[in-house]
Amino acid sequence: MPVTRATPLALPTGLVVEEYQIKRYMSELEGRYFEPVHGDMEAVFAKRENERNRINPDRILLPNVTGEDKVEVVVGENRISVQMEWVNTQEGTAQFSATVIHISRNGEPIYNMDLGPFAVVYPLQGVWVYDEQWVVEAARVINLRELPRGQIIVSGENLNDKNGYEEAFGFQTMAGKPFYFFMRAGNIGVNFDGQEINLGYERVQHYQCCSGGAYNPIVSQNMVSFFAQRQGTWYYVEIGVYQ
Repeated sequence: MPVTRATPLALPTGLVVEEYQIKRYMSELEGRYFEPVHGDMEAVFAKRENERNRINPDRILLPNVTGEDKVEVVVGENRISVQMEWVNTQEGTAQFSATVIHISRNGEPIYNMDLGPFAVVYPLQGVWVYDEQWVVEAARVINLRELPRGQIIVSGENLNDKNGYEEAFGFQTMAGKPFYFFMRAGNIGVNFDGQEINLGYERVQHYQCCSGGAYNPIVSQNMVSFFAQRQGTWYYVEIGVYQ
């Protein structure tokens, strides 16, 4: 059963946030295994199983799947091209590969970003198209001793810069509307259809190549499921818009 929050959330119409406090999050295993405080894992999964299995149709196949370093999408009368450039660079005596993302519209450059050295995950995390908007999510390495930080670009505008985010990640459409996670002042919340919801999490694992991070978050057509930590306590969370 969901754990009651100290302060009820003011949610946009139709959005449902369900938290399940867990005794143990077995992130050392490849999979999504946990022990809830109330009930059992199978019952938690069964509640939204049909929704969780719906594939989101708005995400474009990524270059690391197709073997190419370029993605092109048509948005209205415009062709948007997202090109990854791999460059060799050096810092002191260390040599490594770095990446730069180039975005053009009908062949004209409109956005460039240095994503830093190649890290544990592919730099281009997602390309989305909805309501004649295009979205690019990229993992940017600022410090090799830290995990990459998400950058979300919507039709040429960086949401991190616009909204003062330390990081923005996990973009998807949810019931056809934009949804993503953001971090500001060390706290993680979500943005649904332009409305920010402060969930107060300190940690939502993402951009990791193995263990629980490889399966966190999981994107579906009308929902997202993930593990999060708040005030030292782990939760399994499902957020969605259900009919």
